[in-house]
Amino acid sequence: MKSLKALKVVSIVLLALLAIQFELGMTLNLSPSLQNTPAFSFSLPAVWGALSKVGAAATTHAVVGSLLVILTLGAFLLALLTRVPSIVVFGVLGFLTAAVAAATGVLFTLSGFQADGLSHGMATNFLATFSFQFIELCIVSVQLARSRLSTPQA
Repeated sequence: MKSLKALKVVSIVLLALLAIQFELGMTLNLSPSLQNTPAFSFSLPAVWGALSKVGAAATTHAVVGSLLVILTLGAFLLALLTRVPSIVVFGVLGFLTAAVAAATGVLFTLSGFQADGLSHGMATNFLATFSFQFIELCIVSVQLARSRLSTPQA
């Protein structure tokens, strides 16, 4: 029961952060500064430098994206604690799609913000993460309601 309540809170926080992430992504999508960045090899300073060059929206988008991966991992672990198969499945899917969205985001940055397929991958996996987290929240809410109904009132 405690893991269900905790998962409900984490799911609501995740959905709010995903909405913010969407707005940041749309702001970047319309940014003209993405078009003048050459592709480069991976290194954290180089990635951070490229993001900083684009502006605060890009760095915030990257930080929120990283936080989302961490929180979806936490939601997945909480889902495991519930031992409800459907919640576990959506916990796994939410974490995996968030991780893939983050990975395609890094690869898109390395491309100099030019690889449209990677941008599409980021958007598609973001949408999947949002959907899976929403479905998980719905299932958790139903499970909590059922447990309240089956608990005898004093």
